[in-house]
Amino acid sequence: MYEFSYITIEKTLIMETTQYEDIEHWIHQLENLATGTAICPDFLRPFHLVTLALFIKKLGWTELCLPEELSAYAGSMGLFDVIDMAPPSNMKKSSARSGSCELRPFIPETQQQKEYYIDDIASNLTTMMYPHMPSYHQNIESLKICLTEIIGNSFDHAEQKNGLPGLACAQRWPKGNLAQIAVVDSGIGIRKSLHLNEDLHTSLNSMNSCELASQYGITSKPNAGHSGYGLALIKDLMQQNSGTYILLSGNELYYASGNDQMQSYLLDISWKGTLLIFEWRIDQHLDVGAVYNNWPHPEGYDETDFNF
Repeated sequence: MYEFSYITIEKTLIMETTQYEDIEHWIHQLENLATGTAICPDFLRPFHLVTLALFIKKLGWTELCLPEELSAYAGSMGLFDVIDMAPPSNMKKSSARSGSCELRPFIPETQQQKEYYIDDIASNLTTMMYPHMPSYHQNIESLKICLTEIIGNSFDHAEQKNGLPGLACAQRWPKGNLAQIAVVDSGIGIRKSLHLNEDLHTSLNSMNSCELASQYGITSKPNAGHSGYGLALIKDLMQQNSGTYILLSGNELYYASGNDQMQSYLLDISWKGTLLIFEWRIDQHLDVGAVYNNWPHPEGYDETDFNF
């Protein structure tokens, strides 16, 4: 039996945002779990769930023991369903939570299914944001487009060996004034992906690959119709909102929050694949149009094309 114990963390009325140390600590705990036991926080966020699910599925486990206080939440978010595991017998039943997008696996078998899954997952993730965005129809459509690109990249680069190449999950906490979306895959990773673009080799020699991937116009496939703005849009929106943007691949991590909090890190532990986390204060707007207007306009466009 692979088992989590947990520690109690003092809660506040305003939830603390995720820090890079939280990610590093959690990846360490997953590695510890492989030896039998690990420490689990008493509050799970989407990034905990997607990485835990992918980790368990990759190793082919059939049993997992979460603290009783967390089992109901994990069950309501679909954890046991996506890892094909029966929930603990002592788990209290809990209905699906409002303001959430439960764990959604990336498991298409055909190109047609792939396109359906990508659109469906992106739609569910963006629907969660409806009550908390100005001019939400236009902004939601823009966010759906960039999430479609991000999820599509996960589909393209993830390994299919374990039957669960990637996952997405989201949760909004009105009382905590916070929302988070997490997307994870078990693919080749950002550095190897960007290395496919020969024009990026020089930059990769001197830069953190996650930082480079978060810049406008950066793509591994410049001639394949990839825009290279999905991650940049998410990052800039989070900075605009004073939210948090975290991109992890291998042992490289990039963190951004606000205009003056941007930092690249080399961790002492690696995640095989890519993990994207972004969370934002739901009492503040996400203005996609303002982000677009700060970007260089593509040839043939002018400012009016980006007005919302």
